[in-house]
Order: sequence, then C-alpha cells, then structure tokens
Amino acid sequence: METDQLNAKQTPITKSRIDTPNGQQLGSRRATWVQTRSEVAIDWKRALGKYAATHFILHGDVVQGGPGTTNVEFMDAIVARQVATKRGLDLIFMTTSLPVMAKGRDAKEKHVDILQGMQLILTGGAFQGPIDSLVGPYAVQGILSEMLRPNWVFFGSAGLSFDPSFSIRYQFDDELATQEAYATRPTDHRVLLCDHTKLGRNVGWKANLAVVSILEHAKSFRIVTTYPDASDPARAVVDEQVEAFRNLLKKLAEEIGKDENHPLHGKEFALRLVNKSGEVAKDDISLEDYLNPTEMKEDSSPELNNRIKPH
Repeated sequence: METDQLNAKQTPITKSRIDTPNGQQLGSRRATWVQTRSEVAIDWKRALGKYAATHFILHGDVVQGGPGTTNVEFMDAIVARQVATKRGLDLIFMTTSLPVMAKGRDAKEKHVDILQGMQLILTGGAFQGPIDSLVGPYAVQGILSEMLRPNWVFFGSAGLSFDPSFSIRYQFDDELATQEAYATRPTDHRVLLCDHTKLGRNVGWKANLAVVSILEHAKSFRIVTTYPDASDPARAVVDEQVEAFRNLLKKLAEEIGKDENHPLHGKEFALRLVNKSGEVAKDDISLEDYLNPTEMKEDSSPELNNRIKPH
C-alpha cells in the first residue's frame, strides 16, 4: 500500500500536447501562436524575407523589426545576404521579438568576422508567451524612443483587409500597443510584410491604425505581400483584395484632390506583390498612379518599381 502511494506521488505529470499543421505533437511549452504560425505558408514568408533583405536594406541602415514569423525569416535573409557576399552591412537592428534577436545573436557568434559590426538591440517590456515577444508600456517606450531613429520599420499582422475598409488585425489584445507603435513611430520608410494567407482576414483585434496615421511620421508606406499562381485557389481572394486596394487608392486620391492641405500630399503608399522566388510579380499599385492617372501603366515592367531609394 505504501509502495503504491509512493509510486503515485512519483508519477510524472504528463504535459498537454497539441497537433501542429505538419502533424507533429508539441509539449504545451512549445504550443505557442508563433510556433504554430511558423509552419504556415513558410515558403511564402521566406520569399518576403528574402525580398525585403535584398531590395530595401543598404549598408549602415537602422532597422526596427516587429514580432512575427515573417520577421524571423527577414532576419535570416539579412544574415544570409551578408554571409553570401562575405561583407557585413553594419546594421543597427532593434526589435521586441525574442526569436528575431536569437537569430541575429546566433549568427553573430557563428560569423564573427562578417557580422561583428551588426548591432542588435532588444527593447524592454513584459514577456508575451504566445508571440514570443515583449509587450507593454516599456516595450512601447523602447520602440518610440528618440535615442534611436530608424530609417526602416518592418512590421506584420495576423490579418489585413481593404474591404469594406482598411484594417490591420492581430490575434492578441496585449500586442496592439506595440504593433501600433511600430506602425506610427517616426521613420523614413515603413513596410508591412504580410503573406497572402492573411489578406482578406478581417477577424481578430483591430489595431487603431489608418493610412493617414501610418504615414504621418514616414515618407513612404509599402505593403509587401505574396502573389500565388493562377492555379492556386487562394489567388481569387488575393485578386479581390487587390481590387479593393485599388478602390481605396481611388478614394484617397479623390480626397487629396479636394484638399490642398491633405496630410497624404507628397507621401508614398503602395502595394507590392512578390512571387515564391522572392522577386516582383507585378508592378507596384500606388497612390501616385491615381493622383497622376495619365502615367498609369498596365504591368509594363516588373523592374520599374522594384526598389525604393532610401537615401
């Protein structure tokens, strides 16, 4: 009897398990939002990361990168670019994301000779387990700090829709403040990296963001998403959202045309579509096209708007 009681006391507690999209079972400590989402549309997220790292970033840039699995791929691509060329970019990279920081840290330790000039900065904040990132007022203060002004800010979303109106959504309410800080802090260029599986996803917590507020303290705002092949069932949803984005631009252009003091005067706002190879699939769809309709082109050359000149 005593032996049975002793064995019962020593019986380990079995951790709860969860099935991931690839059929693997993970212990509860790993069953986080970011872990599960990292296995969704991974090739497309890599394409976004590759595109951003090779088409936007220049030597000496100061970059802020938000949480999310796409920004993890972005850091991987930044490292891969420098290792491939055997030449460091001497970047300053600030983030609230623990996986992004870990990727950069491990790369610096492995490629000391190449990446020794890359500065990695982690903001303060409260740990948010499911997204494996820092949130709360300390994190917001770090993102907004005037001590370090970035010329590039990259952030993500759990959902993005242009119909019936512009909305960016997230899974957790306690991440809204930090995401809104990334979307509004002063910078030169702001980029939303969002694969096509999130387009039209108008569910979750809506961020208090509008095109005007996102561009208030930035010169440009580009949404970079992926464009599946015509045979992919998801293509129809993407095309619907692209058309909704065009309608949004038409509305904004009309408002700007009626108001010479409109806050979007002189601002760049565009949607960019890339393929699974991480290259431009179609020309930018931009606000400028609707402000100057005589200059609009019908997908004339994928290379025309392939790059922003950040300096």
